[in-house]
Amino acid sequence: MRALNELRGLRFPDDYLIKMFFKEGLHRKAGRVLELGCGSGNNLLLFEAFGWELTGLDKNPSAIADAQHNLRGAGTLIECDLSLGLPVLSGQLFDAVLMPSVNYYIPRAAFVRMAIASDPAVGSVSAYAPINSPRTMGGR
Repeated sequence: MRALNELRGLRFPDDYLIKMFFKEGLHRKAGRVLELGCGSGNNLLLFEAFGWELTGLDKNPSAIADAQHNLRGAGTLIECDLSLGLPVLSGQLFDAVLMPSVNYYIPRAAFVRMAIASDPAVGSVSAYAPINSPRTMGGR
């Protein structure tokens, strides 16, 4: 991981994501994580530190560039507009799916289409920040 002063954009994972990560025991066994709206990769940095395989999606090309810098090229980062749906991820399964703020930017109909199209793995964990709530929620 880069030194703190070398990171670009947001530097720390979301507080509630950190709590969920350790509460759910995600630090004990590496897996595959997908973050919708990954921004500068600040949340993915936590997973990367524990050996997880990373996939991040974001609409903003400068955010993707910051994430590539911050993660030192680790993982797969894809520039895409999630309001148009998920890109093809070659049938990949993820152990964790992060949506910490993306639901604020994706129209409800597109969000519902993504939820219907996804097929969460048994025992997978998701983290999202529901509208009108200051807390990140987790669920299996």
